[in-house]
Amino acid sequence: TNGTQGLSLTAVHREVEEGTSATISCQISGITAAASVVWTESTNSVDIDNLVSNEGNYLDNEQNATLTVGSSYTSVDTVYTCTVTGAGSDGDDATTVNLNVYNVALADKSVSTVNAQTITCAMTGL
Repeated sequence: TNGTQGLSLTAVHREVEEGTSATISCQISGITAAASVVWTESTNSVDIDNLVSNEGNYLDNEQNATLTVGSSYTSVDTVYTCTVTGAGSDGDDATTVNLNVYNVALADKSVSTVNAQTITCAMTGL
């Protein structure tokens, strides 16, 4: 990145249960014009064209770009890059945004209303 003076990028990371859609975002501040935003994924394991990108609206020197990742792409932790151009600057700035995936597995258990019962679940991928 060129580290444009005044421009600040804040990554909004997410944790999501496996197989659930999620929205990550890149908050852009300190800009003097609307920014263009491009999302990429470095391992090419995700077809970025099948995700929903929204550059957000420019208002009061800020903009919030989002990327909605569908449930078919939330099986493993993935790092996305938000690259910002324009915004009244002459270079590109980028930040990485993490989408962390976890899994919840319920243990088989028969329950009765006669006695107190304990139900156990295991969370993995955290």
